[in-house]
Amino acid sequence: MNNEDKQLLNNYLKNTCTREELERVGRLLDLPGTEEYLHTLMMERESQSELLVEENVAEAKIQQWENQLFSRIQAEKENDSIKTKHFTMFHKVTYAAASIALLVLGVYYIYKSANPAVNVEDSYALVEKWNEESLPVQYLLPDQSSVFLGAGAMIRHPRQFNQQSREVTLSGEAFFDVIPDKERPFIVHTRTMLTKVLGTSFKIEAFDNYPLTVSVATGKVSVSTVANEKINKELAVLTPGYKVTYDEASGTHQKGNASTEDLLQWTEGDLIFDQQTLELVALKLEKRYGVQITFEKRDISRYKISGSFKREEDIQTILKILSVIGKFDYKFNHQQSINIY
Repeated sequence: MNNEDKQLLNNYLKNTCTREELERVGRLLDLPGTEEYLHTLMMERESQSELLVEENVAEAKIQQWENQLFSRIQAEKENDSIKTKHFTMFHKVTYAAASIALLVLGVYYIYKSANPAVNVEDSYALVEKWNEESLPVQYLLPDQSSVFLGAGAMIRHPRQFNQQSREVTLSGEAFFDVIPDKERPFIVHTRTMLTKVLGTSFKIEAFDNYPLTVSVATGKVSVSTVANEKINKELAVLTPGYKVTYDEASGTHQKGNASTEDLLQWTEGDLIFDQQTLELVALKLEKRYGVQITFEKRDISRYKISGSFKREEDIQTILKILSVIGKFDYKFNHQQSINIY
């Protein structure tokens, strides 16, 4: 196993993998030596947490935990609007269950006086939510903070937040309304950017292969870049009505104004485009209306455009208006395919 694969497994246990990296983790499980390395990682993490482990645990208890684990996986159901699953990397291979059992056993016998309320199994379970609807859908986090997931967006978080911080990973577009907690900062991981708050409301756009944007509606938000799992550079400290956009490819960022009214309207399902490239606008339309949009010329996709539309507007009306604003033409090749030229 090379260093890159080892780092990937480390990132998974820290809940910082992207969706593509999670797929790679699944493939790694088929390789020899992965189980042993996972076991080593888990033991190291428990040592770092200063948890005391009892050596002799009854085999019956081991079997009980394994059965509970499989029961939880099998019992996982789909919410009407968001698919929910305990995303562990142990779904595809049977020996993976033993690895989880080792992890659970490693923390089961903790001194109760240190933290009698700890549920060890839950603290290591990751929950992943996908919005498969066309409109933003509200979802409550373990601390009762709320997040509005945009179409196709994903959020991943522990079943229970720990006592030091509240950390989630986001892919796609989402608006957060965070419950204040001075002792536990709320942290959003989005690829190479980290957003940190104590209690506020803000919106993040983190589409694959597009610049990352954070816009603030209330409170104060710190936005930084991350390298090698450490904060590399603070990009901005944002207050209401401001945003920052970070281009990972060039390493540059730009601060600008953001409409707090538009941010709130987005949670109601309105489409808001604020000087965004036509390519990004097309991506959002694809996610909202389930269509495929192509560009006849690459230059057209770089046009920047603004506009706002109510949730009930159809795509024909939106494209008609945008084509006038952006001075482009379009045609429907068939119901689900659109060509812009």
